[in-house]
Amino acid sequence: MNACVWFEVCCGTVIAAATLAISAAQSADMNNVGQAAGTYELTICKNACSLSKPHNGFATVAVVLFDRAMTQKDMARIDPYQPYDPSANACYWFKRKLQAQSYAGIDERGVSSWLLSDHKIQFNLLRSPDASYVVELKRTCDSVVGTGRSGGVGGGAPPPEYTRDTVVGRRLGPADISACWPSH
Repeated sequence: MNACVWFEVCCGTVIAAATLAISAAQSADMNNVGQAAGTYELTICKNACSLSKPHNGFATVAVVLFDRAMTQKDMARIDPYQPYDPSANACYWFKRKLQAQSYAGIDERGVSSWLLSDHKIQFNLLRSPDASYVVELKRTCDSVVGTGRSGGVGGGAPPPEYTRDTVVGRRLGPADISACWPSH
């Protein structure tokens, strides 16, 4: 049984103390970029969703977070029209996208920069001069939970009905750039 599930199922003072100790250890891990780097599969929903009910989502996206900057060659394979960005250390590919009141999935694939701050992972899945889609996730065991937010200015500003999205997902393993190529 997964240690996280075991601790959620059991109860008592000893278990609570052990859970706090594990949470502290995970928090320490999340301070390390290498621990957060990896390949993730995310589901984006307008309402409540969970890993056990991914069909509630309007989009599924593979996101790869690297512990180093991407090479110019790798960036060109993913998005040949984007100029080289030496800070890019992530890539993504939307595997599925249904119509929704959200900027998520406007760009089917691309590169981004991610950062780890206050135990949260943050990155863009859309970035243009006037619009963006920002994801913020918190990792718990092998899953991630958070929000996605459409934003922009001027003509790129989202309408008021473009509310925050729920984002859930799981870490599939180490960073694997092939997850960002449609032939994967």
